[in-house]
Amino acid sequence: MEKFITVKNIEDFCITNEKCLKDGINGIKKLAIEFPGFDGNSCLSGNFNNNELNNGFAQTLGEANILLVYVFTGPWNWMRDVSVKTVDDIIESVIEKYKLSENIEIVLTGGSMGGLGALMYAAKGKYKATACAVSCPVCDLFAVSKFSHFFAASVYFACAHYNCDYNTAVKGLSPLYRVKDFPKIKYFVLWCDKDDVIYPDENAIPLIEKMTAAGLDLKTLRLENKGHCEHTLESMREMVEFIKNE
Repeated sequence: MEKFITVKNIEDFCITNEKCLKDGINGIKKLAIEFPGFDGNSCLSGNFNNNELNNGFAQTLGEANILLVYVFTGPWNWMRDVSVKTVDDIIESVIEKYKLSENIEIVLTGGSMGGLGALMYAAKGKYKATACAVSCPVCDLFAVSKFSHFFAASVYFACAHYNCDYNTAVKGLSPLYRVKDFPKIKYFVLWCDKDDVIYPDENAIPLIEKMTAAGLDLKTLRLENKGHCEHTLESMREMVEFIKNE
């Protein structure tokens, strides 16, 4: 298939913190790929309506000459096959646009659905990451489907086209069932103990247990008395430091 996402139209598929880079585009040291949360918003930096990334998260990474790329993979994507292909093509075009090395370090990040996106891209994507940092990640799409009809419909939308039975398709997009496919890189998983949307006991906690049992290099952070993706200044600082240094 002819490549569609190119340097010429890449702004239709992602936004970046380019203007925050301390040393400009010639000083880029690392890529941070951020995956969108449900409905296209993020607890970290961006949303589909932004023209650029310029909040504190984006600025701090820019000061470290890390190019943050917020990918447009769709508000209900759950990292299905077309979303993985989209990110592959975005990263390829970003590397071409900024004249980066094919071996540049890549860190994957995101919150909620974006956390799932980062974890699943680590397992399935063309470009191999060196680290993955997620906040309140969705880990089990069976459990999430029971939360609301919006989630149930969105999971069906992401899974129904696969040439297999539905349960197999759902497991294929759920990090909880894909830990064996996670690469041996460094991981950071943040979760909030009062999360009443993506319940920790159905998502982050069993994922952490499986990742630990698998011997993965994992750092975790539990935020007490915080709801879904409610960062503190300290937790945001810790996440940023992980992205900068790992």
